[in-house]
Order: sequence, then structure tokens, then C-alpha cells
Amino acid sequence: MDNSLEFQYKLFGSSKSSRPGSHKSSSRGSGMEYNRLVSLQQYPDPRRLDLRASVTDPYERWLVREFKQRSAVSIYAIFDLSASVSFRGRQNGEDLMVKIFTSIKNSAMRYGDRFGLIGFDNKFRKDWFLNATKRVPLTADELRLKLSFYRAERGHKGLMEVPNWLPKEKCLLFLISDFHLSLNLLSYFLSRTTSHQVIPLMLEDEVEQSGYDRFGFGFLSDSETHRKKLVLLTQSFRDALKKNYNKRNKQLFSLCQQFNCKPLKILGNFDPKQLTKYFFGV
Repeated sequence: MDNSLEFQYKLFGSSKSSRPGSHKSSSRGSGMEYNRLVSLQQYPDPRRLDLRASVTDPYERWLVREFKQRSAVSIYAIFDLSASVSFRGRQNGEDLMVKIFTSIKNSAMRYGDRFGLIGFDNKFRKDWFLNATKRVPLTADELRLKLSFYRAERGHKGLMEVPNWLPKEKCLLFLISDFHLSLNLLSYFLSRTTSHQVIPLMLEDEVEQSGYDRFGFGFLSDSETHRKKLVLLTQSFRDALKKNYNKRNKQLFSLCQQFNCKPLKILGNFDPKQLTKYFFGV
């Protein structure tokens, strides 16, 4: 396991899972976080008797201390497999996806959480679905090979079906995409996953955002449709391209804010420390 790719994370709010783990939970158990006093009849564990509280109880009940246990959560990496995500500029899109996959998987294993994988393009890809488990049957090299042979379909409608494959209990969802998709589609997905914690990871490349740093004619290629267009690469063209990206990003951030989630922009190479700062604000 490559420890250099790990990051720290936390669940905002409480988990309702009955599986012991590392996260704050609303389930009572053998944890260290004191919750309340309850009668021995409600919680028949004499080891936790509070004699002082029992003696002073006006109803003359035997009272025990109730604690909350730390619980585990399920972590899912939801990959946008459309062709545009594999764009090769200053960074290789496929290598970036493998690095993010490895980082999330290793971090989940260190916390004792379950890890699952979901993929979509214009369809929900059942052949990419891995239910959350502690023993992930997919290595980084196998994922890289899987990506190299994968032929994506144009579109992102498969995202609409993703919520149907998620557990009912609260999960941590990493949505990994370049977000060149319909805002209405994204809004539908976020509205269906309000019971989970969604972390949108926005993949961007400097070349895709502002073009190559050169002057002259060049072909622009659409990764989804494979159509090419001859354009004159000037400073004004690059400025307009960057302006459009910034406008699009503002719309995405505004939409995510409505559903109480904040996107994390990954420009170029992926650094796991970015995610640690995201969760803990340091």
C-alpha cells in the first residue's frame, strides 16, 4: 500500500451504521462518547451503573450511562467514464483517475471502512460496479488496463441511475468528473443523494482551460464527438476560453451550494493533501 497517497477524512454529521469504525455515530454501544443516562430497564448493562445518579433519582430508578459507539461508513468512488475525462493535456486523464482511485481506496482501508466503485457514461456501467467491501478485488494496474480497453459512450445519462445502486445508510460519495455535463442532470443526482455526503472532485487541465501557450492556427478536438475545428490561437482566444471556464465553474459551485456540498477543483496533478485540507480546513 502506498501511504504517500493517503489522506484523512471525516463524516459530517453522524453515521447510523451498526458496524464499529472510526466515525461519529448516533448508535449506542461500547464507545467513549457519553450520550445520556437511561434506566437499567432501557439499557440492561449493569457494568455502566451510575450509583450517584441512581441514589439521587426522584423516581428511584437504577440509572446507567449510555455511550455512543464509533461506526464505519461505506466509501464510493463514482467515476465519470465519458471520453472527455481521459483528455491528455499537461496531465494524462487516465493516470489521474488511477491515482485518485488508489488514494481513496488506501485511505478507506486505513480507516477500516468499506470501499466501492461505480462508473457511468451515457449508461450506468454494471461491469464497473463494485459493491462496498473491505477486500477490494481491483488493483491500480487492473484499473489502468480496464481504462485502456474501455470505449466510452457519448453522454452522462448513466448518472441518473447511480442513486439506485447506493445503500440506504449514509455513505461518503466521491464524484470524480470534469463536469462537462448538464447542470439539470447534476441537480437531479444531488437531489437523490441528500442522505449521503457528496464530494465533487472537478478534474481540470491547464491546456483544456486556457489552450497551449503558442500563437497560430490549430485544430480543436471535441473528446466526446471527435469533431475537429480549425481555430486561430491568439491571446484573446485564450482569455475568452478561460472566461467561459470561470463562468461555468461559478454555476457549478452555486448549484452544489444549494445541496450543501462544496466541489474540490483538481487542476493538473492530484495531491492527497488537498483532500485532507478539504475535510479539516487546515
